[in-house]
Amino acid sequence: MTKVIFLTLACLASGWWLPTLLLGKEGCKDGFSFWTLTSLSGLLSTYFLIVVQAPLVLLWTFHGVLALSGLVCSFSRRSHWQKPPFVFIIIFFLMSVSIFLSPLRDWDARSIWFFHAKIFHFENLKITSTLADPSIGFSHPHYTHFFPMMTAYVLTPWPFWNAYIPKISIWLLWIPMWFGFLALTKDFLKHQQIYFGLALFGIPGSLLWNGYMDGYLAGFFVLGTLALTQYFENPSNKKGWIASLFYAICILLKQEGLALVALACMATSFHYRRLQKWTNLWFLAPVIFAFVMYLWVKKQIPVTDYLLNAASPLTYFSQRIFDSTSIGLLGKYLFKYLWNVFVFFVALRYCFGLPKSSWNLFSIIAVLYTLLLCFIYISTSFDLNWYLETTTSRTLVVVKLLWLLSLVLSLKPPLRGNSL
Repeated sequence: MTKVIFLTLACLASGWWLPTLLLGKEGCKDGFSFWTLTSLSGLLSTYFLIVVQAPLVLLWTFHGVLALSGLVCSFSRRSHWQKPPFVFIIIFFLMSVSIFLSPLRDWDARSIWFFHAKIFHFENLKITSTLADPSIGFSHPHYTHFFPMMTAYVLTPWPFWNAYIPKISIWLLWIPMWFGFLALTKDFLKHQQIYFGLALFGIPGSLLWNGYMDGYLAGFFVLGTLALTQYFENPSNKKGWIASLFYAICILLKQEGLALVALACMATSFHYRRLQKWTNLWFLAPVIFAFVMYLWVKKQIPVTDYLLNAASPLTYFSQRIFDSTSIGLLGKYLFKYLWNVFVFFVALRYCFGLPKSSWNLFSIIAVLYTLLLCFIYISTSFDLNWYLETTTSRTLVVVKLLWLLSLVLSLKPPLRGNSL
């Protein structure tokens, strides 16, 4: 009986039923929005079934229904597919191939995300106490387990593990990111779409194929925020569901995602306080659902960060906040990775007549998250110089994307037309 209930839920949450329910028949006519919603809801539903330890047969049945109904629905709406710019077709194939060109050799990929996935893989997706073993404390077992579990699920037919095959799971994140970009920018001016696309896929760069999660966290969050602004500007487009699903995956992808989503909710409530549209909170259901799953898995795998010092973060904060060397180091790395945003800002103002005031939701979140990162760095128990050197190139990616999207959306049409 339990299997029947789960199978029924899986079927109802898959294929065109869920997109049609959330977007409506008119919204589902956009192929990119349809596949964005289908892929994201499929990820969230699959993770739920894994967390509740559903049988593998049920998971395979779920994905069979999801894929079949999705394909049928896509072919029935072929006339509603809008051809993306050729440059993004090239980017899609280059990125897809790049995922398999290099092995798992970077630290976070090899020793954290895919190491945890290897544990889940050889323990048959069971929520195990192995991660609570202090001997693997070097791998940060307290990190979120969404991507490791999804990787282990994808690799269930494979009896072995190597440095190449597991990277196929990165496609689970790459596909919805690409579809989401096309769905949310289809109404952009041509130059806006190309500039934003090059920034979205170019700034994370290798983080999109080397097994790190920072690039996808940044991309999902920025796309979710873009969908949220489009929803508040026109609630009838129902982009709130896409925003909520992107945010839900952010919460499960990395711990920073929870902070980003919380800041986004704060900034949105402030920025749109006069629109009085916060009564329509139904679209936040996936975010709440993801947060509940996040807490549930944390409870099932009760591990702590064995590398942290026992001293309070406020102790380190009080010591460094008035230390010129520490503040200087922080400023050095902020400038090192954010200076090009300011160069881009000057170039856009000169070429396109950017308005003096470009203060919008994206820039508000960028400032809030930068301040949060500064607090985290100043209060860390690790050596500050080492910590900044090894993490800022990744943690500031989302800040750069938020600022650049803020600027791109403020662009006026080029002086000589919209063509490049």
